[in-house]
Amino acid sequence: MKSVKLKKTIYKLVPVLILFSAFLVYLNWSQESEPTFEINENFEEVQSEDKAIKEIIRGLTGSNLATEYDLFTDVDHETFLLEERRTLKVEKVWFQYNVLHLIYSVDLLQKDKRNLDIPYLQFDKVSLHSENKEISLKLDQSLGMGPNWLAQGYVSGHRMYRGVAIDIAGSEQNFEELQHVYEWDDIDHITIETPKIIHVSNEESVIDSFSINASLDPAYDQPLKTFKLNESTKLLENSELVWRELMLTIDHANLSFQLKNTDKILQGVTLATRADGGVMMEQYYPVTRKEDYYEVNLNSFEKTPTSFQVEVRAVEFTDRDEPLTYTISNEILTKGMELPDGEKVEISEEIGNKNGMTISFGGFSNALPGYEMSGVSEVLGLELQIESIPDEQFHTWFKTVTEEMQNLKYSNVGSSSLQTVNYGPLIEISNEKGKLAETYGSSSEGFPDKEIQVFHINRDFLERSSEVTLKLSHFPIYEKTAGEINSFELQ
Repeated sequence: MKSVKLKKTIYKLVPVLILFSAFLVYLNWSQESEPTFEINENFEEVQSEDKAIKEIIRGLTGSNLATEYDLFTDVDHETFLLEERRTLKVEKVWFQYNVLHLIYSVDLLQKDKRNLDIPYLQFDKVSLHSENKEISLKLDQSLGMGPNWLAQGYVSGHRMYRGVAIDIAGSEQNFEELQHVYEWDDIDHITIETPKIIHVSNEESVIDSFSINASLDPAYDQPLKTFKLNESTKLLENSELVWRELMLTIDHANLSFQLKNTDKILQGVTLATRADGGVMMEQYYPVTRKEDYYEVNLNSFEKTPTSFQVEVRAVEFTDRDEPLTYTISNEILTKGMELPDGEKVEISEEIGNKNGMTISFGGFSNALPGYEMSGVSEVLGLELQIESIPDEQFHTWFKTVTEEMQNLKYSNVGSSSLQTVNYGPLIEISNEKGKLAETYGSSSEGFPDKEIQVFHINRDFLERSSEVTLKLSHFPIYEKTAGEINSFELQ
């Protein structure tokens, strides 16, 4: 009986084995003898595999730096797509701060007339491995969080080359899991779980999971090249900015410098920069303070520059004078709380002057009925008016004010004491009990004679307060500079 069943099983397997064997013969023949059919003109054909991969790397990373510094790792993985009569090859892989970059290729067949005729590789789960450690992550496919599948593919040698950059930290859980990966010495292989082959018709076929053997460094912001800069720029009042280094990374360039002959605390600079004789680009940069120098993050270069020019057009220091304070009386507070929807209590009472700017309390606004965020059903807008802000710095300065207020509320900054805060402006809103208000966002509006910033405060906090005090500190000191250009030849 068992013998009969075995024979029946063998008979059923014979056609499959014959088909598979024929496919292997076909593959062996196709690999030894490249197809000779003419490639349809609708494809973007390039001269070599190397050219195709360079174009894909540029598309995935936005520059040539990854190719210049050979950041992608060669891999040798091949999967037979039996139903497709094609082979899928993973060509290169790179992992950089939560993003997995993958380049693969698929056979072109004579019947293929356009990009969409060639199936795509897709997957929604990936595992990272290192020795006996492993994490498995489900990819977030929600809008704006899914993989960046590069639309453009390139054909060379009768193969279609494609690329994908996958943010595998698309969820909070994944992000927390990935923090363990950065403690590893390396990632020694990656498993693509439940991969699928997708057609434009939305037909799909699941293929077996496969592993990619590659030694990948999980470290973020790896320096590519560092240039020493040995020049200085004269600022006002005999102060001097001494250029230190220009360090390239794949995502940005770190420009570092020292500040001499002043005890002021620098919080930002406006620089105009140019590489290899290009257009001079002006931008404001907040600074990061290191041990004995400052650092700003420039935009990434498309390639390693051979020359670099920089001009300091303005500097901003942190004001360390005594804060301005203003108390909103119970009478005004009550008027604000009684406002109908869409109405305002206009006060426009001057609080004081800072660094050439006039700061006033504008009143309360109930112009956002039904405002909801983080479970807060009602807020009231508290309005600040500022006149004479230099060089349109208003939006730059107030970009993170509400975040800083929340940091104060939850003790991430700790205190607005002059010793601990280096960036401004800093705004505290507290009641008579010393309780800090939490802001639920803010909005701004510009007028010819003033700028207005409205902070959305929880009504419940205001209802529990008999008066509210504003404490305004660290308004920046803005200074234009002479505009001296420093030029560097980078070796």
